[in-house]
Amino acid sequence: MCPAQQPAFGEAGDCVAFNSSTGKANVDLSGLPFAVSATWKTAGWYAAGGYTKSSNDQIVNVSGGGFCGATAVDGALTVRYQYYQ
Repeated sequence: MCPAQQPAFGEAGDCVAFNSSTGKANVDLSGLPFAVSATWKTAGWYAAGGYTKSSNDQIVNVSGGGFCGATAVDGALTVRYQYYQ
C-alpha cells in the first residue's frame, strides 16, 4: 500500500514508521449466514501487523503498516455459507 493508493476491502496499512501497525480494518458478518474463509498476509517495507478471526470466523480484525506496509487478503476475500439451527 502506497500513500496515494486506495486500500482494498479488508486491508490495513500505514506509512508511519518502521514496524508500525496503526492501520486498522474490520470485516464483520455478524447476523449473516456466512463466515470468512480467506487468509491475510503482511508485506511491505519493515512491515508489521496481523489478523485475528472470531471463533465462528464471522469477525476479522486486521492491523498493518510499517514504513509503507500493509496486511491484506492473500488471494481473494472468500466467504462460505454457514448454516445455523
